[in-house]
Amino acid sequence: MSVMKLLAVEELFRSRGRIIGSVFLLKPDDAIELILECKARGIPVFGAEGFSIVGDKIQPSMEHSISGIDADLDRHQVTISFLRSHSKLSYWFEVMVEGLRG
Repeated sequence: MSVMKLLAVEELFRSRGRIIGSVFLLKPDDAIELILECKARGIPVFGAEGFSIVGDKIQPSMEHSISGIDADLDRHQVTISFLRSHSKLSYWFEVMVEGLRG
């Protein structure tokens, strides 16, 4: 069984997140901090996908996800605003960060 390799910027948040299968999940406030770190480093983000965790499995939620953000918009800020609007819900989020995993 292979271990998921996180991007360097994701590694900074490993202790706050959960890895289930090949998905690195964060609570909304931690996902926001990850996005702010990406913005500071010039790393693009493309949105966030919401998941509910049931036991040791995850269930994606399209209604609690955002992607396909117009390239003319500040994708970091749009994703942060989305996550803030979901901060009181019990969902975990995968932030779609540009980069290659080894």
